[in-house]
Amino acid sequence: MISLTMEKRYEIGLDSYDRLFPNQDTMPKGGFGNLIALPLQKKARSNGNSEFVDGNFNSYEDQWFYLSNLKKVTIEKVEEILSIVEEREKEELNQ
Repeated sequence: MISLTMEKRYEIGLDSYDRLFPNQDTMPKGGFGNLIALPLQKKARSNGNSEFVDGNFNSYEDQWFYLSNLKKVTIEKVEEILSIVEEREKEELNQ
């Protein structure tokens, strides 16, 4: 409860926190709340709106197992992808 702490200790500002989860302490009316949990959130999954799927759009039976086996993307790979996207955008602008 960051807001309550800041009320009691006014000298503590948001810059004194590094990274907190959940990163909000109140739920906006009609909002989603913490989007970090949305992909596997029960209501979204029950409605078929948010699951990891394979190439044929079939949902993985164990969503958490699938997620735990994903490989991290290296910074070099991200830069490579960005370079390709930027090049394509330049080509489209020149047409």
